[in-house]
Amino acid sequence: MVKNTNQFKSGQESKPKKEKSRDPERSKIRVPAVLTDGRFARVTGFFIILLTAFLLLAFTSYLLSWRLDSSILDNNDASFIVDSSISVQNWTGKIGAWMAHLFIKRGIGISAYFILLLMFLAGFRLTTGARLLPFSKTLRYSVIGMLWISVMLGFALRNDPELLMLGGVFGYQASDWLIGMVGPPGTILLLVFILASFLIIINLVPFLSKKKEQPVHAEED
Repeated sequence: MVKNTNQFKSGQESKPKKEKSRDPERSKIRVPAVLTDGRFARVTGFFIILLTAFLLLAFTSYLLSWRLDSSILDNNDASFIVDSSISVQNWTGKIGAWMAHLFIKRGIGISAYFILLLMFLAGFRLTTGARLLPFSKTLRYSVIGMLWISVMLGFALRNDPELLMLGGVFGYQASDWLIGMVGPPGTILLLVFILASFLIIINLVPFLSKKKEQPVHAEED
């Protein structure tokens, strides 16, 4: 009897335990189709293109009307945007004027146009899937151009309070630091060196680029 009981227990232990059935459809996180089929990317890209156009108008208008709006933009924070008693001359209103003031005068000056180029390329790629320019290379060149132009204008216009905004706060402070380190002559030489090195690297200086040797063809008798 004991033997039969042990066999019965061993038979029970040998039976595999039934696993609870899991529905694979329920375990998966369902992502809306609009986020995966490209529609969201196209909408985002189109929004970036429109934002680029808005900022282009804001930047251009700021360069034309900054003298009229400087008393408002320099002495107020962003809270003036909701103040109905304040008006600006910028084509894109108070929001556009504030953004242009932030990017240009308080930022990197007219080099901010490079940001618009990058935004347009990204928006165009998301919207159409086409690539106008190689984005990674354009990004590298744009960053170098932004920094160099901002510092150069900050150095060249450091004695002109009105035009100093073309280099932005970054250009002025960076050029002032360079002047303190190497003096005005050293700053000029450094800027020339950076520009010449950049042009040589991207092969825009033909007389310094290596000419490819043409194979010599044997003269036929």
